[in-house]
Amino acid sequence: MEMIVLSFSLGALAAIPASVFESFGALGVYAAGVREISMLTVILAVIVAPVAEEALKPLGMYIIHREERRPLRLKDWAILGLIAGLGFKLLEDALYVFLYFNMTYGADGMLAGALIRVHFPVHLLASLVAGFGIGLWHQTHRIRYFALMLSIAIAIHAAFNLSVSII
Repeated sequence: MEMIVLSFSLGALAAIPASVFESFGALGVYAAGVREISMLTVILAVIVAPVAEEALKPLGMYIIHREERRPLRLKDWAILGLIAGLGFKLLEDALYVFLYFNMTYGADGMLAGALIRVHFPVHLLASLVAGFGIGLWHQTHRIRYFALMLSIAIAIHAAFNLSVSII
């Protein structure tokens, strides 16, 4: 049970440093000369956000990997990843809905934002893949499996963000 709580909690808390990293990423992209708002948005959504978020969400699982000596099955690692993604998604959705949509569009915007944000659980899917990668790393002692699965998680997230950015 403590592994579930740790994975969920640190997955949720990862939304805070991810948003800070993304803000600095926006400044960096702007400083690099990108001034067109649509291009800036796509770069942030397709490159900066997926890398920041997918790198930070597995923090709880990494701690479990380092500290937990009980053997976990690959399925367990994948479930811990799913739970970390759920924690992240819930906090990020709350931040989007209550801060951005509420301040920008009022109560109607909050409702519309909530409906948009729950449409596809990309954070759960990507974190499940990363969790599976940590499980492979834990079982084989080869970090390259985690690196591969993390890359796939980033690609899933980037593809989703690209698809909603161009719609």
